[in-house]
Formats: sequence, C-alpha cells, structure tokens
Amino acid sequence: DVMQSNLKQLRVGLLGIGTVGGGTYQVLTRNAVEITRRTGVEIIVTQVADRNIDHAKTVTGGNSALTTDAFEIVNNPDIDVVVELIGGYTLSKELILTAINNGKHIVTANKALLAMHGNEIFTAAQQAGVIVAFEAAVAAIAYTVPPVPVAPNLKHRLFQRIAELSPIPKGVNSQPVIPAAQNNTFSVIVRSKNVKWRNYTVLGISFANLYVDREKREYTCLMRLEPGVRFPLHRHGGVEEVFMLEGDLEVEGEVCYPGDYIRSFPNSLHAPVSRDGCLLLVKSSLDNEMIVDC
Repeated sequence: DVMQSNLKQLRVGLLGIGTVGGGTYQVLTRNAVEITRRTGVEIIVTQVADRNIDHAKTVTGGNSALTTDAFEIVNNPDIDVVVELIGGYTLSKELILTAINNGKHIVTANKALLAMHGNEIFTAAQQAGVIVAFEAAVAAIAYTVPPVPVAPNLKHRLFQRIAELSPIPKGVNSQPVIPAAQNNTFSVIVRSKNVKWRNYTVLGISFANLYVDREKREYTCLMRLEPGVRFPLHRHGGVEEVFMLEGDLEVEGEVCYPGDYIRSFPNSLHAPVSRDGCLLLVKSSLDNEMIVDC
C-alpha cells in the first residue's frame, strides 16, 4: 500500500554488544514494529562489531552481520547510523571521527569521550552535516522499566536553580551585599566574611554566589574543586570567564595555574578537571546546559 511504499529505512551499525550494546540491540529488534508504526522509519541493525564474536552471535541470533573489526562498520557505505558503545578515549574517538567523515550520524554512550574530545567531535559533525546524539546510556534499561515522562530540560533547570540560589540562607540577617546607595559608590560590594559556601551536586565541588544578574542571565561565583575532581561536561549558554586563584585546572588538555584566564564561548563544551584542587572566580550563564548527569 501507499504507507508501505513510502517507508524509509535506517541502517544501523553497532560498535560493541556488551551490557548496554546488548540492551540497545534488544530494544531495536523487539520493538521494531512499534518503532516503525510510530515513526514511519524501519530501523535495521545491519552490522555489529565486537571482539567476542561468539557472544555477539548469541545476542543477535544470527540476524545481523558480525565482525571483529569496528572500522569495517564505520567505513561501510550501507550503514547510516553508527552506535558507539565500546568506551575509552582513543579508539572510540578515531572510529567516531572516521564515521563522521564518511557522512554517518552518531549515537554514543561514551560520556568520558565527550568530556575529553567533545568540542572536536561536535565541530566535525557540524562541518559534515551529521548529528551526534549522546543519551544512549539509558538504552539498556528502556525495555525493563515502565516509561516515566521526564521534562526534556530537567537537567538545565536544575543547574539554573543552583546558580540562582541566594548566597544567604533565609532567616539570616547579615547583608553580604552593600547596595550602591548605602556605600556611596556605584559598586556592589560582597564582604568576604559574608561569602556563604554551598556544596554542589557533585561530591568535591563547592561554590559561593557573589552576584546573580537575572536580566542578563549571568552569575558570578567562587568555585572550589577538591583534588582529582572533574566538573561534569556542560554546554555554555553564553560566554564563560574563569580566573584561576589557586591550584590547577586542566581545560581541553591545557593545564592552567593561578593568574591564568580562561574564556569559553557560547555553545562550546568542556569538562575541566583539577589534579591538586583549585579555587576559581567564575562568571558564566544561567542558561548553561549539563550534558553529563551530576
């Protein structure tokens, strides 16, 4: 009939078929009819790559072509979408960039890879006109639990709420900010004795808001990272400025020290890490988006 004749096919290549990869395969194959009914697209897992070929045979039941060479998939002209589930930084990066250069869309559960090389990968995808999707980590549980509606901007709203927290808890009478009129200046002054530190949602990170400008959607704060702590991967909603006060901070492979200045531009991503701990002065956007769950 007309609907069947207009049906589109999406050919998927799966890199890795372990716990998450196996769950993804099960979701796509068990729900194939319903996915097609809802989207009008027939999703076919064309080929699977895994070092354990016997395990791959067991999971797929012989319904997909198998290989131990992942590059065979990213270079396969019959693959439209590559789902990367092998982990690590080096091989996975090379595979994804090769697939992008070959015009293939990407789905990955590799949060660590995006934290290390996200900017390079998203830039390459934009230049190639393909999509990089990165929520595949939840695919393995999709068929084991009932669906629960979650607001798509939940992480963004949580991060925004943290940024908008007042430095002084309710009920505390001390005034951390002296209004310009009372201080006979055109400045806003926050006394050091009134700076209130709070724990961030990631263990080992704390912050103290200094000023929040809701009209400009900006905030200024002090932030402290304990040794070995990484700030989660996030996308900048505006320009972010960081001035190093103490310690060290690695940003996109560059290690910064006290006195160094870091400026990140809108829509850029990073996940900085401190080896020995650090203290930062941060001016950033209330519209930042957390990519990796806190």
